[in-house]
Amino acid sequence: MKHIYNQMLVSLAFLTVLTLTTIGCSSDSDDDSSETTIEGIWKITSYRYEPISEGFSSDNEESDQQNDDAGDEENSDVDNELINISFPDEEGQQPYFYIMDGAFRHVVIANSEKQSEEKGYYSISGNEITITLGNNTQLVYGYVVKSKTLTLIRKMDGADEIYNAVLVSVDPLAKDDPGNGGNQGNGNAKGCAVSHNSSVNIGLSANPMLAPLNTDITLEKLMLAQNNNGFETRYYLTVEPKSIYSIKIVGIESDYGNVHDYFKYIEVSATDAFSTDRPLISGQVKDGDPLPTYKVMPSTSCLYIKLFSYEENVKITLRIDGTDPEQTDNEE
Repeated sequence: MKHIYNQMLVSLAFLTVLTLTTIGCSSDSDDDSSETTIEGIWKITSYRYEPISEGFSSDNEESDQQNDDAGDEENSDVDNELINISFPDEEGQQPYFYIMDGAFRHVVIANSEKQSEEKGYYSISGNEITITLGNNTQLVYGYVVKSKTLTLIRKMDGADEIYNAVLVSVDPLAKDDPGNGGNQGNGNAKGCAVSHNSSVNIGLSANPMLAPLNTDITLEKLMLAQNNNGFETRYYLTVEPKSIYSIKIVGIESDYGNVHDYFKYIEVSATDAFSTDRPLISGQVKDGDPLPTYKVMPSTSCLYIKLFSYEENVKITLRIDGTDPEQTDNEE
């Protein structure tokens, strides 16, 4: 059985009852809750795993034994140890889930260094999220988001598991990447992130979202702009100065049902500084147009890319290809 957090199989008894009770009673307190999307960067606070005791549902011992024998092979991957871990753990490991733009990342950080990373993608249906990892392993979780907290519950053959997490506004990996220094107001901030304002949601113009390089990025919908005039998502990444980077719009899906024909487009712009005064490129992709690929040559180590539309419900897939400065440093 494949677990997202391979080194932590955790217990669920009390928390499962508590969580399900909370879910069942949520209708009584909806007015007091502030629900948000599951998309974001989540700091895992606990991970619990509990094997399910066998034999409680039958009074026939022979039948129970048959069920046990039949289940031995099926549940051979399920650990029988009850474990409960809070984070950071005793070794200082702190896991994060990145659930953004269709891409899933499970990152473990310790002593301010990235220890491990697992990548995949996800899809959402109702209150379930299906996570597909790089080896095509699929994990299905029920989830509840409330007041910037996330609960993930997974039912397995012979065991249950649960994650609890809190939403964070600052990317913990920013300080690990060259030129990505942190958030506005942090005296230790450097490079690209020195002017970012972590008091606003990640992905807005004032607090861009760190983008992966050489990977498809799928954006399910845009965010309401801070000036309430249109919808946007802004990315940034560290690049090699004077190198050519390709920004490819892989796909656009929208019926533009909320805007006049004149506004049925998305706007793509890129700069090599936090300021947007001097764009490297600025173009519109109108409904029905061929999907473009833009070439840019940033003069700095920062590249910012902004997507804008007057239609909120636009699904956009883009890809940024080019030289990874971290790999260049390793080769040197």
